[in-house]
Amino acid sequence: MLTETLIIVSAALLLIAAAALAVVVSLTTKTRHLKKRVSDLSAVNRNMIEETERIRRAQDEAVLSAHWYRHMFNNTNDMVFVFGVDEEGLPSSFMEVNDTACSELKQTRETLLTMSMSNIEASSSMSISRGYSKPDLVVLTDDYIKKQEKKISSNAARKLMEQILKVGNFHYESALRDRDGEEIPVEIDAQRFDMSDRTLIMCTAKNITARMESEKALSESRQQFYDFFRHSPNGIAMYDSEKVLTEVNQACLRMFGIPDKEQFSRFNMFDNPFIPVDAKTKLSRGENVRYEAVIDFKSVLQQAMFVSSRVGVAYYDMQITSMGVGKDFKPMGYFAQIQDSTDRRKAEESLSKTEQQLRQAEKMEAIGSMAGGIAHDFNNMLTPILGYSQVILERYPDTQGLSEPTKRILKAAMRAKDLVAQILTFSRKTEEPTKHQPVSVIPIAKEVLKLQRASLPANIEINRVIRTEMDTVMATPTIIHQVLMNLCTNAGYSMVKKGGNGTLDMMLTDFMAPTPVTYGTFTIKPGRYLRISVKDNGTGIEPQVLNRIFEPFFTTKPRGEGTGMGLSMVHGIIKGLNGAIHVETELGKGTAFHIMLPVIEKVATVETVQKTELPRGKERVLFVDDDAEVSDTAIDMLRLLGYQPTSVRNAAEAIALVTSNPSGFDMVVTDQIMPGMRGVDLAAELLKVRSDLPILLCTGFTDSVTPEQAMKMGIKEIIMKPLTLDNLALAMRHTLDQHRARENAANSITDKGDK
Repeated sequence: MLTETLIIVSAALLLIAAAALAVVVSLTTKTRHLKKRVSDLSAVNRNMIEETERIRRAQDEAVLSAHWYRHMFNNTNDMVFVFGVDEEGLPSSFMEVNDTACSELKQTRETLLTMSMSNIEASSSMSISRGYSKPDLVVLTDDYIKKQEKKISSNAARKLMEQILKVGNFHYESALRDRDGEEIPVEIDAQRFDMSDRTLIMCTAKNITARMESEKALSESRQQFYDFFRHSPNGIAMYDSEKVLTEVNQACLRMFGIPDKEQFSRFNMFDNPFIPVDAKTKLSRGENVRYEAVIDFKSVLQQAMFVSSRVGVAYYDMQITSMGVGKDFKPMGYFAQIQDSTDRRKAEESLSKTEQQLRQAEKMEAIGSMAGGIAHDFNNMLTPILGYSQVILERYPDTQGLSEPTKRILKAAMRAKDLVAQILTFSRKTEEPTKHQPVSVIPIAKEVLKLQRASLPANIEINRVIRTEMDTVMATPTIIHQVLMNLCTNAGYSMVKKGGNGTLDMMLTDFMAPTPVTYGTFTIKPGRYLRISVKDNGTGIEPQVLNRIFEPFFTTKPRGEGTGMGLSMVHGIIKGLNGAIHVETELGKGTAFHIMLPVIEKVATVETVQKTELPRGKERVLFVDDDAEVSDTAIDMLRLLGYQPTSVRNAAEAIALVTSNPSGFDMVVTDQIMPGMRGVDLAAELLKVRSDLPILLCTGFTDSVTPEQAMKMGIKEIIMKPLTLDNLALAMRHTLDQHRARENAANSITDKGDK
């Protein structure tokens, strides 16, 4: 029984052990599967982490790319517009514009995004005559080209869009209108691109104002050369590389008495019996040459060289120059200039006429730029000198030791004021003969150097030395300016040619000639002279060139860079002023031009200033001027006159003050030339706020706005700069009294109507 029991227990234990073993095996298997699952999940997790990191890096790169795109988009020098196509086939409102577009068009980004190309494109100026497609350069139809001078209508704009959509890109010239209505010539490159399910167009507009001005200047230069070629009193003939005649002007035909070009071609300019042997040798080598030809027309007739109406012996100054060399190092052509020395007086008269025309053209250009350049700044500088001088005399009229020096300051400043007015007058002169008059050279010399500083490279130093007070000569400001500009320009060219570094010196000194002095073709009489020296450390002048620098049309500059008339005109001007020119030069070290002009004694005048009571007031005045010195001076003058002044430095502040309190001021006095907004534009804005506000305009340019124009704009009076106490007091009181009279008259009419 016990044995059976043990057997049963053993069997049970075995079964339990087997079950336990099965459980262990099962758990082991599950554990192994679980570990594998955990391992798989870990791998998936690592992959997810890596993928997340890749996505993060991609997002960072996308953000960086977007940042750089935005940076490049906004910092390109060209205007960029992105827009779509509306249902009518016309450009839609802009979807994106860059900062350059906002700056060039003077618009905010928000405003531009409400516009389209049709709003900003100046249809009256748009030219598509140069339009072409890329990359296959699709040729425009004749009908399309005929529209280039017409206003671009919606239909034309639609066709333009069709062309862009069809080809994918288009290139044309047009003009965009900025916020002020000013047209900006542009070169537009339109590109089509697709984004999602939309077709978009990106237009890049390059401002081509500078290029158009260059093209205009080039065209004018070509026209000037053509006019010079046709109308020159000197004979001109041009030959090709084979020395075959290509062009000859009428002056040349007349000089030789030859009827036409065909007959002239029979005259071999390079090999004939009238050419000196040494000149003929140089011509055979293709060198530049100048020689005198003595032609016996009796011999010409006997040898049947060419048909001519001339008789006897004639003397010609021949100059033949090469037009440069080609790739084969042979001359590309020849340019011949001929002067008839036998009729020199007639030739000089004709040359004088040409010089007068050239001087007049350059005079107007020089004086115009000079007047515009100095009037505003110089008048602003004179305002505190004049204003405070008068304030001192008004406040301390009898102060010992102060009154007389102040009057001298005032007198000098008034002369400077008159000089500015004189320069402005000359800038408006038309073509007419001018009489010589007393001219102060020092202010003109200073202005010339100021203009040269703006045009010469920064590494060229400019020095001015004035060691004389006797600078008054009988001339005109125009021709003195012309002489100095020519000499300084030539000096600058010489230094640039040498390498760019150098020093331009201008010195004004006294020169006394005890006896007649001769400089080349000039002879000056005994007397006192103003010596103007213009010195450079450029290339210097070669001896063979020095003898010819004053000859008309002689130049060492490359073709297209000079006419050869500058020093010739200087020579003629100084000759006409009874002066002289002396040249000192050394190769490689530089050149100095010394000009002697007879001076005249300045007429001493005693200015009697009548003491009159200045009109005063107590009104509230807003004074607007961006120049601190002018503003401070005006405030002191207004306070002296009894007014209650307030000053601001820009138009925006003035508009804000008047807008916040329209009745806070009885008058506004504003400068015309200010950054951001002109005085007339400020007046228009202020009159929108208060239509009866009296406004005075200060300007140094009588041409900037006329009294009639000012009246139409609502401006009551114009005060010419520089401001003085008397003209400010009179203008203020006159305007305020007139305004009060109009108010009283209006109130009187209203009262009668009420009764």
